Amino acid sequence: MNNMNNQHNRYNPNLADLRQGFQQPINPNMRQGQPQISRKKKWLIPVIITVIAAVLAVTGVIIWKVVSEDKDSGNSSKKPYASSSYVVKSKAAAANSAAASLYNAVNTVLTELDEQGIDIAGLEYILYSKGDDAVDITGNVRGIDGKKIYVSVKEYFNDVDKCDFVVKIDHGVCAAAISTTDNEYWGTKPIVFKADDYRNADSVLTLEDAVKRFDDFAYEYGSEFSFRNYR
Repeated sequence: MNNMNNQHNRYNPNLADLRQGFQQPINPNMRQGQPQISRKKKWLIPVIITVIAAVLAVTGVIIWKVVSEDKDSGNSSKKPYASSSYVVKSKAAAANSAAASLYNAVNTVLTELDEQGIDIAGLEYILYSKGDDAVDITGNVRGIDGKKIYVSVKEYFNDVDKCDFVVKIDHGVCAAAISTTDNEYWGTKPIVFKADDYRNADSVLTLEDAVKRFDDFAYEYGSEFSFRNYR
């Protein structure tokens, strides 16, 4: 009998260990056989949620802007300048930039004429129509060649032949400039036309509109010059 017990124990050396193993507590990270998220990965959850929320917020803003833009365009369908706000702002800025370049070029040419001893005090307006090879001059002037002025202005403003413009001269100095390349957007120096002026216009703005705006601008700021007699 003792031999049988010894033999039984000999073939089950790990029986005690097995019994002890069944009594060990269940792993808290295991539930119904499914692995649980480790503590090291738990910090990723709020990060992922934050990123998703941020993406949704940005997407919402973009959609809102697009819808608002379309709504504005729909409300402005009867307006002549019904393009997107970005297009109107871009064209208005380009027109004003061209007018500023023209303004600076004319002032440089007037300075050169004065240095040459040419009397420019009586010069009132310089006008130009796209495609011409000379400018028209008004005022009490002598010895001033319209073609020579055109060539000189083009040296400082190469795109002058792409514009229609009128420049006001006051006491030998360029006081203001109005120009356009498409007869829709009018560049001015000083700036009196901005993007909102186009967006709110009920008809395509003209040179006469620009002249009136300049005169109102001059009156408001106490300037003596006027474009009313430029023709």
